[in-house]
Amino acid sequence: MRIFAFLFISLVFASPPNKAFAGFWSECSVYASPVTMEKIVYIESQGNPYAIDDDTVHRSYFFSNKNKAISAARYLISKGHNVDLGLAQINIVNIRKFRIGLRDVFNPCYNVFVGSYILLQGYDIALNRFGNPQVALFRSLEYYNSGRFFGDRNYAEKVWEALN
Repeated sequence: MRIFAFLFISLVFASPPNKAFAGFWSECSVYASPVTMEKIVYIESQGNPYAIDDDTVHRSYFFSNKNKAISAARYLISKGHNVDLGLAQINIVNIRKFRIGLRDVFNPCYNVFVGSYILLQGYDIALNRFGNPQVALFRSLEYYNSGRFFGDRNYAEKVWEALN
């Protein structure tokens, strides 16, 4: 099932990623289409590897370096905030689930790698649940953003539109 899901997500959108970063996207987005992850990253963090979105207070922060981002993330997490970190905006729930250190989550390639894995996990589950590959991909975008298959339809539509 995983091989099919990987191939499907990789082939759904055949247009090439941004040529300047084509190597980055191909190398780092191992589990999902580089094009799909590029669009997710743009929507999630506007391409800032040190971005933090604080869902607790509905505020985004964009730092100029890794050390500032790590300090801010440590502080927000210590206060119990629900945060999304880095290029692909990995949520604290997934950071804990996969035991990712803050230094690693702010590594751009590793962050996109983890994001592509989360998208694949959602796709695998959605494909089993909904059957239709297009529906599964759309629902996996909602899952990626909210952790639920009927979570944030607006987010999924933004990514879907960017891909088409």
